[in-house]
Amino acid sequence: MLEIRICFLRLLQKLNGRLAGGLLMHVLVWLCFMVVSTQLLGFESGYSKNVWNSVLFFSIQIFFFYANSYYWLPKVFSVEKGKVRRFIWLLVAQIFCLVVFLVVISMLFGNLRISFAGSFNDWLLIPYNLPAFVLPFLAYWPFSTGYYYLVQSKAISAENRRLRHETMLLSQRWLKAELNPHFMNNCYHFLDGLMLIDVKKAEEGLVLIQDMMQYYLLVPKDGFIEVKNELDQCKRLMKLYRLRYGDIFVSVQMEEEVAHLPCLPMCLVLLMENMLKYGVVNQKEEAAELRLTYKGGVLEITTFNKIRRLRQKPLASTSRGLANLESQLQHFYPNAFVLSRKEENGIYRLQLRIWVENSLRSGIVEDYS
Repeated sequence: MLEIRICFLRLLQKLNGRLAGGLLMHVLVWLCFMVVSTQLLGFESGYSKNVWNSVLFFSIQIFFFYANSYYWLPKVFSVEKGKVRRFIWLLVAQIFCLVVFLVVISMLFGNLRISFAGSFNDWLLIPYNLPAFVLPFLAYWPFSTGYYYLVQSKAISAENRRLRHETMLLSQRWLKAELNPHFMNNCYHFLDGLMLIDVKKAEEGLVLIQDMMQYYLLVPKDGFIEVKNELDQCKRLMKLYRLRYGDIFVSVQMEEEVAHLPCLPMCLVLLMENMLKYGVVNQKEEAAELRLTYKGGVLEITTFNKIRRLRQKPLASTSRGLANLESQLQHFYPNAFVLSRKEENGIYRLQLRIWVENSLRSGIVEDYS
């Protein structure tokens, strides 16, 4: 008995946590079922005193339970037509197999008591009390059928989660593919103009762009980076603009607790690029501003800049990158963000509020709209 326990424990250690937990749960449920059946149901009939009866009964029931749940029922329900008819024939076939098996057992072991009904002193050979064994045995049928549907339901739920996750990844890759070329096009168009002015500065700008692209290619699998790292890319972008236009004035204000919050790649960079490209940033007294605060589980990102009067396109036509960013936000924070833009008295104000705390804590985002 000790060796059996040791072997069982070693088997559990080899299994991973989920499988071991599931196997242990099955063992405990069957043990409880056996105790209830032998002690409560067998108290009056006396069948719990016969060890061979118990071994035979529960061994067959366990075998049919799992064979029914994992093999026969999947075969029956794999065909769309005639499920009910196949289901009934399966039940009849199992009863027939059980009867044949019991007849063979009674022929081999004529003195084996194989029934669970009546007094222990009764002569319980086939065919006299066959229903007394078959009917209790069939108790496994509704449980195995219910267990089959439970397993199928969990499998379908897991498959749906996997498909949703794959859809999310594909959507993320698509948005990233849409976002990166747009940003790259702006950078290289900017670089093209810089090459006409100073080749050395153009080489330095190319290195900055390369560093930024290399960083975004190494984004973690969850799709997020820390805010402080995103701000580092903003500094590279500002340095790139200084190579072309000289001094630029952008005030960045960030609360300490914001630094390590998760952020979507290129989120702050696109907002910074929007200010540098369409705002007045060459006047110290009218410096643009990027402000990041965090309160009550809400990350608030706000940009202010004076609108550059000489621009060829209206404000609405310059928001392709922002539109893609909004699509990413809707993908990662559905109904948990608010992006607002406002132009008033020559000042362009953009505010992005993200309910980060709820998204991180449970993965279930509430509707804040």
